[in-house]
Formats: sequence, C-alpha cells, structure tokens
Amino acid sequence: MRIVFMGTPDFAGGILRSLLDGGYDVIAVYTQPDRPQGRKAILTPPPVKVIAQQHNIPVYQPVRIRRDRWVGLLQEQKPDIIVVAAFGQILPKSILDIAPCVNVHTSLLPRYRGSSPIQRAIASGDAETGVTIMRLDEGMDTGNILRKETIPIEDTDTGESLFEKLAVLGQKALKTVLDEFAAGEELVGTPQDPELATYAPMLSREDGRLDFTRSAWLLDCQIRAFTPWPSTYTMYDGKVLKILAGRVFKSGTGADGAFKGETDSDSAGRACGQILTQDEVRETGGNAGKQILVQTGDGLLELLTLQLPGKKPLPSDVFLRGCPLWGKTLGDNP
Repeated sequence: MRIVFMGTPDFAGGILRSLLDGGYDVIAVYTQPDRPQGRKAILTPPPVKVIAQQHNIPVYQPVRIRRDRWVGLLQEQKPDIIVVAAFGQILPKSILDIAPCVNVHTSLLPRYRGSSPIQRAIASGDAETGVTIMRLDEGMDTGNILRKETIPIEDTDTGESLFEKLAVLGQKALKTVLDEFAAGEELVGTPQDPELATYAPMLSREDGRLDFTRSAWLLDCQIRAFTPWPSTYTMYDGKVLKILAGRVFKSGTGADGAFKGETDSDSAGRACGQILTQDEVRETGGNAGKQILVQTGDGLLELLTLQLPGKKPLPSDVFLRGCPLWGKTLGDNP
C-alpha cells in the first residue's frame, strides 16, 4: 500500500512516525514551507519535514498544493491512499480524485470543525473529546466519518497534555482504518449531521483574555485550555498580567475534586475581578500570606502562577512579595 502523507506540526509528526514505525510504505511527504521562528527569525523546517528527511523520504513543500504542478506530481506518484494530519491546506477535488484521502482530526466530529479543536473542547468545559478519522471531501472537516475514538477530559488537562493523549489515540485509530483498507474494505463511512456541527477557529491572542464575570470553573477551563499558547492574561495597573496556572478555590478542608461550577457563591459585595484581602482569604479558609483569590461571577478563582512583562513566571507566594495584590482589582476597568 503506497501512502502519501501530508502534515506539518508536531501532531502530524507523531502520526508520520507511527506509520514508519508500523512498517507502512510512505512514498512521499508534503508539508508547509519552512518558516522563521524565534526572536532571531531563524528559518526552521516543520517537524514532519525533519522526520521524513531522517528516513530519506522525498519531501515537497507547496505554498498552494492545488496548483497544477503539484496535482500532476501526485498523479505521477500513484498513491493508493493519502493520509492527512494538520496539513494546513484544504485539498481540491483534483487531488481528492487521485486516491482516497483520510484525515486525522482531534475532535469528535461534527463537533469542533476547524484548527483548534483541542483547546476549544477544554475551554468549553466538555467532559470528553477524542479523535475522528474521516474521508476528506471539499469542505472543511465535513467528510464521512470512518472511525471515532473517545477519551475523557480530566480536570487537570491542559491544551498540551490533551494534545499528547490525542496524538497517541489518533495513531491507534488511523492504524485500524489503514489495515481495514489494506484488507479490501471500502472507505465509505457515515455522513456527518450538519445540524450538530460546531466550529473551532484559529486561536488568537484575544482568546486568552480573562473575563471575571464568568464562573471560576469556566475560567479554570480557559486557563488550562490555552496552556501553553496563547496563554491567558488580564490587566493590572495598565500592564498585561499573564495567568499561567490557576484553579477553582474550595474553602474549608473538604476533599479535593472537580467543582464543575459548584463554588462559593457568597461574594461579600466584591466586584468581579477583585482580589480578596488577607483577612478575607483567612476567613475563607485559605493561606492569607500566600494565596491569591479572585472574585468571579460564580465563586473564587485561585491564581497559582503569574508573570508580568519582562519578568519570570512566579508562583503566587513569591509574586506577592514583590507585588502585593490584596484588595486590588484585575481587568480592564479596575
């Protein structure tokens, strides 16, 4: 079975490596062009390219794969199947007609079509997510579903940790589909229900802005979803204050656990975004000298790791030594 692989970032690199480790015949790799990265803008190859070169697989980097030269090259390569994982370009009908094209998508389609399904699932407070292997058509993540694998979203999952779990799950699901295809099964699948479709647009810096009128639980979901990028932030004293880790605060000494929004609703007249004073922290059962507790629209959010511009990330107790926030208000309108 001759496989052409199309993908670009780390997630796609893991899929490609699993194909190679599984002994599949990958005859060519298509990926995005090298891009400048870092402060020095060093031209850097995508992870998929690095892996392909390590295995002496021909690599092609089209700016627009729909152009005739690339379509013609694919026709000459005569693949039995084209595997796509986070390639970054929509394939035209001229390529879809060359061979069956299957895509590894990190959501339970039709939920979260688009480029940021992992982060959107966490930020929305979903209880589960998964991987869908789908037959590509001309739409964006609209093709027939060939296979789904589901996993729970843990209360400690971040965008990074869930990414790693879904990468492994995607490799397993893809192998099953490829082995069925090699055994002669047709890749027909089940049509998606467009009425159930939701979308996960490309992430932007604005996605990380914290709105303290939301519940502590949803803010915790947002912080975890956008770790490590674009990360969450608020404003303090006219500066951007990054919030790199947080959690729903639970008063008293009860057992730890997921709150799912069931937080202390007594705000004691505090405005959303207002940080509790040391006396108020003590009254809630917290550590008055070390914890940063913020009033939200429903409950209290504890800020665990913070970072001011040009400074290092600091745990709350260390941060408070240089920047005593007690009683202050975070957000755009302090």
